[in-house]
Amino acid sequence: MYYQRPQGCCPLPEPTPKCRVIHRYQVRDVCHICPIHTHIVNHTIYRHHYVPRYTCSQENVCQDIHCGGC
Repeated sequence: MYYQRPQGCCPLPEPTPKCRVIHRYQVRDVCHICPIHTHIVNHTIYRHHYVPRYTCSQENVCQDIHCGGC
């Protein structure tokens, strides 16, 4: 029932294996010194506020009124 190949015929080709490509990455940190200088300038600002100081003065004046003579 099954078909058998005759003797002396061409051999069956062997299947070629599949090739899988795997890409692997390795990350390596390489430190480089990059000098950075920071200069800070401090500013002082004087804000002058003028607060009024109220004062009061009082004057008493006396007047003698002579109505008629003695």
